This record gives sequence, C-alpha cells and structure tokens, in this order.
Amino acid sequence: MKKLYLILTVLCVNHAHAVTPDEVVNNMQKAAATTVAKYKNGGIASLVQISEDCYKDLNKFRFYCIYLDLAARHVSDRDGAGVRFTPEKYFVDEEFLSRTSEIFIRSNMNMDQSNEYLAMVTPIINKFVDTALAAKK
Repeated sequence: MKKLYLILTVLCVNHAHAVTPDEVVNNMQKAAATTVAKYKNGGIASLVQISEDCYKDLNKFRFYCIYLDLAARHVSDRDGAGVRFTPEKYFVDEEFLSRTSEIFIRSNMNMDQSNEYLAMVTPIINKFVDTALAAKK
C-alpha cells in the first residue's frame, strides 16, 4: 500500500485535476460501490451504460472512469465465469485499452507507467467490489 501511495502522490502532482492519495482510494471505493449497486439493480447492461456515460466527459472524471471500468470488469469476470453469463465483450482487454488509453495519454503516462498503475489499483478495486457484493442490502 505504501508503494501505491507513492505512485499516487507522483500521479497527483502531475495530474491537472490534482487529488490526494486518500481521495483516490475514496474514488475507488465509490466506483466499486456504484458498480455493485448498478449491477444488483440493472445487471451487466447497466455497467456498460455507466462506463459509457463516464467516458463522455473525461475532463471531469478521468481516472474515476477507469475505476468504474475496472470494477465492472471484475463483476463481469467474476459472475461471467460460467456461473451466470459469459463475460461481457465490452470489458475485454482490447476494448478496455481503447477506452482508457486517452486518459493515460492526457496524464502523460507511457505504457509501462499505465500498466504498473493498473497492476497496483486493480486488486484494490477488486477487493472493494468483492466486499460490496458480499454486503447485505
């Protein structure tokens, strides 16, 4: 977690919409909670919709869209593992990368930095999603 905070601090300094590492973690939690609530009420199609809506205003949401997308990918992978449905095509790697690349480019992050960032935040978001899915209404 310490390494994540260090990278988040560096990103926040370079990011036009500066936020603190704590705000980033709060945004991840919010994205996970929003994703799970939408999924429970509207299914996987509602996750595609909230992702599409978020990416319409990258200047406002930027990394929050990635957090929503990662959370939705986790739900799709988790529940799409032969249990309820096949994973949604919208959330496959190629589609995900085409949506998120603009955010990383605008944040002056190269491919290695982007991949390192995703490798660090994905397990955190997945845990937030798992916790939200396990919670009672």
